[in-house]
This record gives sequence, structure tokens and C-alpha cells, in this order.
Amino acid sequence: MTFSRVKSAITLKLKRDIKAPVDADLEEALYEALYEIATECEPSELVVHPDDLEDDSSVTVLRSIADGYFIKVPEYPDLSILDREMMIDEELAYPAIYLAITYLIDNEERTAKYSYRAYKTIGAYKANYSKEIS
Repeated sequence: MTFSRVKSAITLKLKRDIKAPVDADLEEALYEALYEIATECEPSELVVHPDDLEDDSSVTVLRSIADGYFIKVPEYPDLSILDREMMIDEELAYPAIYLAITYLIDNEERTAKYSYRAYKTIGAYKANYSKEIS
């Protein structure tokens, strides 16, 4: 999902809670959401083969997973590049949006709603898209 779509989705969902957040706040919320998702499941966009670590010293490892593979730290989102894709599997784009919203609003009921949606979709992703790496 492009950052243009991400920004539009978040702005639309936040319009009754707060005015549109500045990009710096939105980027930080998105980064935290991507990081949280990377600790919860194994997004294929973030899986790194051990050989790739030797070839690319700019990769920062978040954690190791099965068969010697790793999950890398997601890139920090740059909303000034609207046509750039968010560094997460498409199936996890909305959970990232929902989690980012929970970091931006101060409404317990709506925070709980978006958190539930995020983790419900993350659970479905883990059940349906987790794959053996070999």
C-alpha cells in the first residue's frame, strides 16, 4: 500500500477524533505500528536470508526466526514520498493503519476498537500466511 493511500485512510478514520496529524507524528505512529507487527508475526517483506546480511550491512536485525532466517527492522516511513510502498505485506497494511490510529487518538472506546481490528487481522495473517522457510 502506498503512503498516499495510508495517509488518506488514517486521515479519513481520524476526522471525527482529531484534526489531521502532522506528518512527523503520523510517521512515528506508523513506524511504531510496523515495529509492533514485526514483533508479532513474520511479514514476508521483512524476512531476511542469512546470506543477505553479509551482502547488505545496512540491514538491522530485529529478531531471529526458524531455519536461521531473520526479521529485519522495518524502514522508517517517509510520507513525503507518497508513491512509495509501506514496508509491510499488503495483508498487514490495515493492521498497521489501525495500530497507528491507536497511538494518535485519546479515546478508550475507539482505541480498543482499532486495536481489536488490528490484532484480529494479525491473527488471521499468522494462521493463513505463516509459511515454512526452507
